[in-house]
Amino acid sequence: MEKLKIIARLIALIFLWRGPQAQANAVVVVSAGSKVSTLTNDELGKIFLGKQRSIGGSNIVPADRKDSAIREYFHKNVTGKSLEVLKKYWARKVFSGEDTPPVELESDNEVKEWLSKHPNGVSYMNEKNVDASVRIVRQIQQP
Repeated sequence: MEKLKIIARLIALIFLWRGPQAQANAVVVVSAGSKVSTLTNDELGKIFLGKQRSIGGSNIVPADRKDSAIREYFHKNVTGKSLEVLKKYWARKVFSGEDTPPVELESDNEVKEWLSKHPNGVSYMNEKNVDASVRIVRQIQQP
C-alpha cells in the first residue's frame, strides 16, 4: 500500500513538472484559409461548450483534444471547467439529446490534418508545431 502511494506521488510530480512547460505556448488555431482572424476567450468558451455555432455569420466547428495536459490547460483557462466537470457537462447534454461534444483529436499533427479538411474548424495546439497550414487566432494564457 505504501508503494502505491509513493508511485502515485511520483507520477503526480512528473505531470506537475511537465504540465506548465508543455502548455506555456498553447494557441488556438484555424485553417490558413479561414475567415476568422481572432477569437476571444468568451467566444471560445461558448464554441467549445456548444453554445455558439458561428462567428461573423460563418459556421464554426470545434475540435477538442483527447484527455491530455493541453486539454486540461485549455479548458481551465478558457471554459473554466476541469476535465471531470467537462465530462459531466457533456454527459448531461448527450443524455438529454441536446448536443454532442466536439470531435477529439490526439495530436498537433491530427489538429492540422483535421483543419485542412474542415475550413470552418477551430482547435488548439502547441505553438512550436504551428506551420503554414494553420493560423493562430488566440494565445491561451492563464487569467
